[in-house]
Amino acid sequence: MVTTKVSERGQVVIPKAIRDKLGIRRGQMLEVDVAGDAIRMRQAKGKSARRGDWRRWRGVLAGTRALQGLEAEHRREIRRGR
Repeated sequence: MVTTKVSERGQVVIPKAIRDKLGIRRGQMLEVDVAGDAIRMRQAKGKSARRGDWRRWRGVLAGTRALQGLEAEHRREIRRGR
């Protein structure tokens, strides 16, 4: 078992060996749950598990209404707390 520290902002670092073993990447979404007195985390499934995926399309969609729509949708999700 590995020990990690909770930061002032409630952040926890998942050790690199565990991230590598499970294939967890930067920006990936995780589901967090309580199981008795333990905290359980797992990779989010279904809809895109990474926030901001639309940003890679910026150059392709530049100057189109599609980009404006994606940006507006992203801002709405942020306001809803996703």
